[in-house]
Amino acid sequence: MANRLTVRAVSPHTAKRAGRTTWAAALLAMGCSQTPPAPREVTVPAAREAASSEPSTTESEPYSRFLTRFLAALENSGESPEALNAFVDPTHGVLLLINPGALTIVESYRSYSELARTPHLGGSLLHSKMGCEGELHSLSARLPQFSCDDERYDVPDSCYQGEFKSGVLRRHVVWMQEYLPPETPEAGREFTQLMAKVDRSEPLVTHYFFSTRVSRGYFFGQVGGAWRLIWVDAVSPCSA
Repeated sequence: MANRLTVRAVSPHTAKRAGRTTWAAALLAMGCSQTPPAPREVTVPAAREAASSEPSTTESEPYSRFLTRFLAALENSGESPEALNAFVDPTHGVLLLINPGALTIVESYRSYSELARTPHLGGSLLHSKMGCEGELHSLSARLPQFSCDDERYDVPDSCYQGEFKSGVLRRHVVWMQEYLPPETPEAGREFTQLMAKVDRSEPLVTHYFFSTRVSRGYFFGQVGGAWRLIWVDAVSPCSA
């Protein structure tokens, strides 16, 4: 059985879905529009280097080389996301931010292949063509922002990268606790486990990659000296 944790909240980009809780009804019953994260300060990382897409555990590997390998593996994963499991630390797993209904939820998975096959995504992570042509673009001071009024991002290209200090997931879990507190002891334990996972993993994030073509972000940090995927943003902008 998949080892997933789930929590939810009412504010934009909030919450998580527990495997055996009854929060799904509340998630679909409540209506709210989604907005992208507020601008965040970003600095420009080194330019990408050509590299093999084969997984590596070299502790001294430059981030630019790691990102090149990760994106190559992502583009070539197709229906077999198992190749991306090597980019996830097995003790930390990987976190997912997604809005399958009116609310945004946070889920925890043991591997990328488990995450990619979540029913919430309808297999969309199994077809990960990012739309990057040529060099990635560095975005200073913020992430790409989507305008629900204009129905487009405020940046002209598809793929961006930068440095990033992540606090997004913890805010969503805190909002969940405020707006949809756990109603059973089991749900309370799941919430506690999720908060512990977020507190352990999210502070490790230092870099991101974002594709406006598929509205998806990937956030990375070092675990034991090796670069790893920490969490994935698969929230659909302006979705209710």
